[in-house]
Amino acid sequence: MGAVADRAHLDGGAAGRDPQSPELRGVVQLLDVRHDPSEEDRMLLDFLAEIEAPTVVALTKVDKLRPKERIEQIARIAKLVSLDTEQLIPFSAETNEW
Repeated sequence: MGAVADRAHLDGGAAGRDPQSPELRGVVQLLDVRHDPSEEDRMLLDFLAEIEAPTVVALTKVDKLRPKERIEQIARIAKLVSLDTEQLIPFSAETNEW
């Protein structure tokens, strides 16, 4: 998929919408902490920032990494998506860690 097609795909239902519309209350984007964000993940975050959609990034599967690995990978993901580590919410549905 090319950049123009990707953009059209992301715009989908949001094209022409007022980002302050009560229809869009916010977005929770899930990212697997064990992997770097994909190009599509980064594009979606850029798009959400562009339309000023309130966005929370939740990092899943933190129970699969050792504590030191978690810290390192959370910092890496934050850098890759241009967010502060405080803007990422690590959690595990399996162990209820967060």
